[in-house]
Amino acid sequence: MTRLFRCLPALAFITAAAFAAEPPPKLPIEAFFRTRELTQPRLARDGSKVVFLVRNDPKRQSIAVYDVKTGKGGIVFVPNDYNVDFAFWKGDRIVFGGDVGGNESYALRSIKADGSDIKDLSESWQKYQRATNPLVGGIGGSVFSRLPQDDNHILITGYGVRRNSAGELEAAGEPGFYRLNIHTRRRDRVEVLNDRATGYFVDDQSGTVFGRTIQAGTEEIHEIKDLNGNYRQVGRYPGSSAPISFTGLLPGEKMAIMEVRSPNDHDRGALYAFNRATMQREKLLYEPPVGEMVATKRRPDGRIVGITYEAEKPVTDWFDPAWARIYGSLKQTFPGKQIVIVDSTEDLKIHAVFVYSDREPGTYYLFDAATPVITPLGRVNPMIDPEKMADREPIKYQARDGLEIHGYLTRPAGQKDRKHPLVLLPHGGPFGIRDSWDFDPEAQFLANRGYAVLQVNYRGSGGYGARFQESGKHQWGRKMQDDLTDAVAWAIEEGITVKDRVAIYGASYGGYAALAGLVFTPELYRCGINYVGVSDLRILVRPNEQKGRFFDLFTREWIGSDGNDLWERSPLAHVENIRVPSMHAYGENDPRVDIGHWTQLESELKKYDKPYVYLRERDEGHGFENEQSRIKFYAALERFLDLNMLAEGKVTLGELKAIEMPAKE
Repeated sequence: MTRLFRCLPALAFITAAAFAAEPPPKLPIEAFFRTRELTQPRLARDGSKVVFLVRNDPKRQSIAVYDVKTGKGGIVFVPNDYNVDFAFWKGDRIVFGGDVGGNESYALRSIKADGSDIKDLSESWQKYQRATNPLVGGIGGSVFSRLPQDDNHILITGYGVRRNSAGELEAAGEPGFYRLNIHTRRRDRVEVLNDRATGYFVDDQSGTVFGRTIQAGTEEIHEIKDLNGNYRQVGRYPGSSAPISFTGLLPGEKMAIMEVRSPNDHDRGALYAFNRATMQREKLLYEPPVGEMVATKRRPDGRIVGITYEAEKPVTDWFDPAWARIYGSLKQTFPGKQIVIVDSTEDLKIHAVFVYSDREPGTYYLFDAATPVITPLGRVNPMIDPEKMADREPIKYQARDGLEIHGYLTRPAGQKDRKHPLVLLPHGGPFGIRDSWDFDPEAQFLANRGYAVLQVNYRGSGGYGARFQESGKHQWGRKMQDDLTDAVAWAIEEGITVKDRVAIYGASYGGYAALAGLVFTPELYRCGINYVGVSDLRILVRPNEQKGRFFDLFTREWIGSDGNDLWERSPLAHVENIRVPSMHAYGENDPRVDIGHWTQLESELKKYDKPYVYLRERDEGHGFENEQSRIKFYAALERFLDLNMLAEGKVTLGELKAIEMPAKE
């Protein structure tokens, strides 16, 4: 118990101070990429306790409980075979889930507040395959709604499970929504999943399944239940980008909350009330003034009290005066910081709050609005001193076709008046995802090592409206890549860096973009780092039963379906063009970017005798979850950049070979 909270006395509000003229000393890699000390605080309904996840050792997160009245707490549960990814209260019990082996297949369990009386609610499918005595009669699936007003049940999707004649576990019954009792493990099926459904609309507060999306060939059909519980069609749209969706029900359940967002109808997004009796949208509830709507803010009873939209920074508009006062009080206490109300009690007296900035990873607090008193729970990363971190500067430039592109520049702290070697860092996704104004450990790590870091929200990114996002359709390797090339040209013209001192690094789609940069604009980069990146677009769009019909429809619509065209835009087809060293990292259990992307790529790198280094982790997936794996990767990345980002105008390949790189001592 002492270990968890020993940092709390040192917590204090950060005072402003000028950066020194000399660059700050290098921090250890662990300072940026170790597992967060604590995260995801969730309040018991009466506000008497808080459950959250804590860093217990480099391999996994554990569960801790803090008693609000006594001010004491500590770790109550340490898993032995997986990493805990989420936890929340159900009455006096804690329900939690963990990923086994990085394949995004979750085990689901519950414990008492003191960590005792563990109950298996479901095991991951990977666990079924290797366990000798797993739970029989459990449910494989995932949590669809916590049902916060119900202390005994959660809503999950999945199958029943039974043991066959060979003693192996297998799915039993039809897939569906189940209301699962966390005490008895009894499950009652709420609804059978339609085999053509690509998604469902569920009210998170009540657990009411009120709508679904059906795939009909190359079209999507949206259906909403009327007040008698019968599905009725409310829209039929080509492709996978329907202009409407539903985010919940208003109190009374007669009115659904419809989100409208399309290039021709509320480009930035808007919320409407939708009448389930007349099947018509009615009152406009909200439309953001700039940027794009990103989230609804709700009371514990589900009522919407505010909307967050994002332009350069996130902004929240509050509809409820009580919430506006609470938020305003917090903004006065933490000027210049971003504030997120993570959880609240039903009487709105106690709130779990997260406070962060571009230079501060963040601190969790308990805020008693009645007193008012703010009590720190702890910093997510005590190893980071915000005073020594770099500013995250919003930037914008025009792409070659005149489209305005926004992004962020992070330069070494206190050294904005000089040129630096540049790392271009495109985000993953890519569609609907964006880089934001927050603490980015990768950008800060690279800036701490003397690099300027440029992150741009190329076309197709989220945050700038439906038209901007749709302008990325079929543009992998084309205009989306041009936006990155133009970003480098802008950085050189602005005097941020110089030619021949630019690297490109990215993960997932960003890994594809890094590979595409090396093969399509080989003269532009000194080296490239590909982290779980797509190398062959044909593999990515291949029909996949596990990912479902929606994924198949989405990839064809947004990435493409013509095999020749996909191959032409695949870095794998152009490995011969690479001129500089490259680094690669993949997880063997990746459910999104199959390991085949790497095995084929490595074969081509060897074929054309291209210098490369790589990391291949057996028990990792789409990004390395294990802290030791992460630190090993970033140590290798640092050495790789040190080796290849040399003085201007020089490129040295040296003795770089294809080897598994050990962790830096």
